[in-house]
Amino acid sequence: MRHLVLIALLLLSAGAGAGAGAQTCRETAAAATRFVDNGDGTLLDRRSGLQWQRCSAGQRWVGQDCRGRPQAVSLHALQAPSGWRLPSLQELTALAELACHSPAIDLRWFPHTPAGGYWTQTAFASEPTGERVWQVNFIYGEGQPVQASLSGHVRWVREALSARGWRGSGSPASAPSSDRD
Repeated sequence: MRHLVLIALLLLSAGAGAGAGAQTCRETAAAATRFVDNGDGTLLDRRSGLQWQRCSAGQRWVGQDCRGRPQAVSLHALQAPSGWRLPSLQELTALAELACHSPAIDLRWFPHTPAGGYWTQTAFASEPTGERVWQVNFIYGEGQPVQASLSGHVRWVREALSARGWRGSGSPASAPSSDRD
C-alpha cells in the first residue's frame, strides 16, 4: 500500500510539471483599451503616451506574431535602432502584468516574451559608475539591479509624439480615466 501511495504521488508531481515553462495567470479583468495596435509591430500605450515594439530585440513582427529568437546581450553591446531607446525602470515595470508569471506580461500584446531580465536605462543609485543597472525580470515582473556586463533582453520604446503629430489612433487624453492611472 505504501508503494502505491508513493507511485501515485510521483505520477501526480510528474503531471504537474508537464506544463512547466508555460505562462500562468490568475483571472483578471485586463484593460483591453490600454494599448492601441498600430498594425506595424508597435503599440501605443495610452496610459504613458509611449510607443512600444511588440517584439523583443532579435525578433521580428510577421503578420500578427513575433518570430525568431529574442537576443540576450550585455548592456555595453546594445545599439538602439534610430529613434528608439531603452525604457526607464518605471516605464518597463508598468508593462508587468502581476496577475501572471513566467512571463509576467500580457502575451496578447507582447507575444513570445521570454521570462527573464530586460534592460532599462536606469542606473542603480548606489553605483553611479553605471556598472550596475536595473533590469525588469519578467518571471514575476520585478526590478533587480544587475551587472551591466551580464546578458539581458531588450524591448525598445520611444515617445509616441512625432513632428507630424500623434502616432497611432488614440491619445492618452482620449483614453478612459480608468486607463490613465
